[in-house]
Amino acid sequence: MAKKSGTVYYKQNRLKQLRAFCMTAKTGSISLAAEALFQSQPTVTLQIQALEREMKITVFERRGPNISLTPEGVVLLQIAQPLVDGIEGLEENFHAHYGRLDHGEINIAAGESTILYIMPQFIKKFAETYPGIQIKLHNVTGRDGMAMLRADEADLAIGSMLEVPDDIIYRPSLFYSSTLIAPEKHPLSKKKKITLDNIAQYGLILPPRHLATWRMLEMVFGQHGSKFHVSLEAGGWEIIKK
Repeated sequence: MAKKSGTVYYKQNRLKQLRAFCMTAKTGSISLAAEALFQSQPTVTLQIQALEREMKITVFERRGPNISLTPEGVVLLQIAQPLVDGIEGLEENFHAHYGRLDHGEINIAAGESTILYIMPQFIKKFAETYPGIQIKLHNVTGRDGMAMLRADEADLAIGSMLEVPDDIIYRPSLFYSSTLIAPEKHPLSKKKKITLDNIAQYGLILPPRHLATWRMLEMVFGQHGSKFHVSLEAGGWEIIKK
């Protein structure tokens, strides 16, 4: 893939900064904005700080856990929100003006669990709306899905991301919470409230190390000064549940 120009890189970063700023202003919380954007809290904080530094303004007043817009932030929000909304609604607006697509194909890269449990209802709806479009599903890992996008072998990839690369446009579509699964007779199954320290006492069964689950656990346990250990790596959530 050819290296992108500095101008394109700058514009992509500015869009991410404005999206982080607008979502934080909307939710009134950096942590809630990070959750809505499927990013880590430090990432959102850095994006807002970069925006303030590059524009030489302060957009939020920070008083403990609470934040509020500064007068400069209010003006910027009035300008930025329509721009962000316009980008988010670009696809829908295009189809509304261009009309219905009658033929062609779409290549979608996704992991096995996503294909099995999340996509069927959306695939069904898409097929009914665009009967002339052939759908090709590629069962790949998130890393391979990114490679397919960059090689123009996939039109879109579906999966979880902790950090969004600068050359990728990422739109959150589903929210879910990670769940701890244990046998009925496991000591943790008797606890009403389970802490990270409780979990750290037992070996975990996780998907392969290169998947996002590992990074998420490392980030969460690291933030709380705790560590986890893995007893078994297994490919596929069905295998893990067994």
